Amino acid sequence: MLSVENVDFRYAATAGDVLRGVNLRVAPGELVLLTGPSGAGKSTLLDCVNGLGAAAHGGEFRGCIRFGEEGLGRLAPWERSRVVATVRQNPATQFFQLNVGDELAFTLEYRDLSVGQIAERVASTSRAMQIDHLLHRDIFSLSSGERQRVALAAMHATHAPLLLFDEPTANLDAPATDLMLACMARFKRERRAILVVEHRLDAIRSVADRLVVIDGGRVVYDGPLDALDDEAFCSRHCLRHSRARSFIELPPGAHHPDDARRLSARDVRWVSRRKTVLDNAALLIRGGECVGIRGTNGAGKTSMARALCGLEKKARGRIDLDGREFSPAKMLGRVAYVAQQSDRQLFTDSVRRELSGGGATTETVNELLDRFHLTALADRHPQALSGGERQRVAIAAAMASDPEFLILDEPTGGMDGGRFAALVALLRDLTARGVGLLLITHDLELLHAACDRAVEMREGRVVREWERNEFELLDGAENPPAGSAPKGEGDRKAALKTLTAGFVAANPQR
Repeated sequence: MLSVENVDFRYAATAGDVLRGVNLRVAPGELVLLTGPSGAGKSTLLDCVNGLGAAAHGGEFRGCIRFGEEGLGRLAPWERSRVVATVRQNPATQFFQLNVGDELAFTLEYRDLSVGQIAERVASTSRAMQIDHLLHRDIFSLSSGERQRVALAAMHATHAPLLLFDEPTANLDAPATDLMLACMARFKRERRAILVVEHRLDAIRSVADRLVVIDGGRVVYDGPLDALDDEAFCSRHCLRHSRARSFIELPPGAHHPDDARRLSARDVRWVSRRKTVLDNAALLIRGGECVGIRGTNGAGKTSMARALCGLEKKARGRIDLDGREFSPAKMLGRVAYVAQQSDRQLFTDSVRRELSGGGATTETVNELLDRFHLTALADRHPQALSGGERQRVAIAAAMASDPEFLILDEPTGGMDGGRFAALVALLRDLTARGVGLLLITHDLELLHAACDRAVEMREGRVVREWERNEFELLDGAENPPAGSAPKGEGDRKAALKTLTAGFVAANPQR
C-alpha cells in the first residue's frame, strides 16, 4: 500500500508551501483519481512520491511516504524506480533514446534481465500496447498521442507495483483512451496501486475506485466518486464535467463568420522520412469562425496547423490569407500558433516578460494577465508553473500580438473546470471580434462548447466535416482501428471487457 503521511512541500523558488499536511493511501489493486484546480499541487504530490520533487526542482520536503513497509525516502533513485513508474504530463521529457524499441529496452537494461528476456518483454509489451508498428520509428517523429502510448508501454514493461499517471488522456484519441483504460484495468487485476492525476474525468471515472480532491495544497475530499455528480461540489473545486455529454452549449447566432477574411490551405503535401504526413490536404477558416479538427493520433492534425502558419517549410501546396498567397515570414503577427507542449514557446524568466516580448504595451499586458488569471503569477518563472498555468501563459502571449487568426493545439490540457469555462468565454469573445480560430482537440466538451464547425483528418487529409447542428454525430466519428472497442454511451463496460481480453491475450499473467 502507498501511504502518504503529513506531507508538506515547498519549492525553492516559492515563499509558501505547495503541499500542506497531505495524507493519502492507495491499496494494491486500487485506482485513485486525484483531481482539483490547476496549480493545486497534484503534480507536485506525484513528484514527491517518485522522488523527483526536490531532486529536480529544489525544495523542502517534510513528512513520510511509504510503500508497504519501505520508506521511499530512504531509497536511492535507482532503487525507487523499481517500485514506482510514472507517465508524465509531457511524455517527451522522460525519453532517453531516439528509437521506440530502444526506449522500451533501455527501461529494462538495469533490471538484471538477460538480452533474451529484454527482447521477449519488449515484444510482448509492444503487442499488448498495440505499438508494434512504431518499434522502429524515431520517437521525435511521433505525434504527441503516439509518444504517450510509448511512455505507457515503457511503464508497463517495468512491472513496477506502484504506477503514477499525470494527465494520461490529455493527448489521446478515443481508441487510444480506451486502450489506456484497458491497461489500467489490467494493472488493477495485477494488484498494482495506481494514482491518476486528471482533469478530464469522464473516461477515467469508469475505472476509478475512489476520488481525492486537492485544493490549495490540502486534501479537501477523499471518498466515493458520486461526489462528481454534485454540480455545486464540482463548481466549488473547479472540476471539469465528469460525464462526456454535459456540454456547455453556445447561444444561437453567437458567431457571424466573415467571408472576406480567410485563411485557407489547398493541395498541401508533406513527406517526412518517407512517410506521407499531409496528402493533398485542404482546409478553410473564416474570420469570426471557430473550427475544430479531430482525428486519431498521427492523422496529421498538428502538421496541418503548422503548415497553415508557415512553420513547416518542407510542406508543399498553397496557403492563402484573404485570397492571396503568403510566405511564412508574412504570416508572422497575423497568424498565431500555440503548440500542444507550451514549454517550447516560453523563453523568458517571468510571465510578464513573456507577454510583453512581442512589443505589447503595459496596458495590454495587464489586461491579458487579468483575463487569463495570471496577475498573481506575473513575476514567476514560466517553467516553474503547473502545466495548466503554462498553457494559459502561452495563449496569453500569443494574444499579445493581436492576431487575425489563432491556432490552438489541445488547449485544454491541464485546465480545471474554472479555467475551461474561462477559455470558452475567451474563444467566444475572440470570434465575436472577428478572430478566426482553429482548435486541435480530442476534447468533445470543448468542440460542443466553442466550435461552429468541425472537421476530421485521417491519413493526412480532411475527410469529413460537420456543421454545428450535426455535432451529435461527432461522438462516434473517429474510426477506431480494427479490433478495438465499441463506442457510444453505455458501451464503456463492454469496450473495456473487449480490450482487456485482448490485452491479457497479448500479455499473459507473469
